[in-house]
Amino acid sequence: LQQRRAVITNTYLRAGVTVIEAESPLSSLFGYSAAVRSVSQGRASFTMSPLKYGPASAETAESFV
Repeated sequence: LQQRRAVITNTYLRAGVTVIEAESPLSSLFGYSAAVRSVSQGRASFTMSPLKYGPASAETAESFV
């Protein structure tokens, strides 16, 4: 998650499964679903929902110029 600029906001157990809640820029999540399944040998799942709009990083802003 650190490589994807995520900020972990909560972790807890639900029915014996560890749940990690985090906030991350949408642009950093492309390919994440496949990566998390690969690392967990297909046992982990991934969901996301929009939270808010925020400023683009300097690197992202430069790519638009």
